[in-house]
Amino acid sequence: MSTTVVLPVTADTSLYKGGGGGDNYGITATMKAVIPGATEGRMLLAFDVSSIPTNAIVVSAILSAKSAYAGTAGSTLDAHEGKVAWIEGTKSDAQAGNLEPCWLAREADGAGGVTTAWGVAGGLAGTDYVAVAENSFSPITLNTRFEVAIPVMTQNWVTTPADNFGVWFNRSDAVAAIIKLYSKEAGAAHQPTLTVAYELCMTPSLVLM
Repeated sequence: MSTTVVLPVTADTSLYKGGGGGDNYGITATMKAVIPGATEGRMLLAFDVSSIPTNAIVVSAILSAKSAYAGTAGSTLDAHEGKVAWIEGTKSDAQAGNLEPCWLAREADGAGGVTTAWGVAGGLAGTDYVAVAENSFSPITLNTRFEVAIPVMTQNWVTTPADNFGVWFNRSDAVAAIIKLYSKEAGAAHQPTLTVAYELCMTPSLVLM
């Protein structure tokens, strides 16, 4: 028999190249993703799965997110497992503070410079996040929840908690339209959630005859 838990997002932010790329969006009520170009953007989300035993087998893991913008058909978000640690930060479209992330830095220095860099500005495939997306979805209808399945990365987070660096939502389509999702700052009714169904892997007991 499986057990199901619904986990709220614990951290979320955007990396946005526009405006010079030095701003943090940790407490902004929405996150945004834009195709590569002068205003490219990505979303980062993290979930605490520590309530699930590390010997659990993930049966399903569904990330639910609510669209905050009426988008354009063909716009998609690709879900990549994160590979490096980050925090969401405390700014709303303002210069990243000390150790806060922005497009230019995984950890900014609080004065417009970089303490710890991403592999490249905005994150490098294979270094900052897994290069191959686990899944993708198209959340383009305003105020509507959309779902994307991410059981593989969720299993990794459960089995190896030290590898839980969240999920990146990147764009690989060519539609020049922004995608916006509500963040946890928008409140419980709007924030992303992760619904995980799991079963416990029981070790057979030894019976002495």
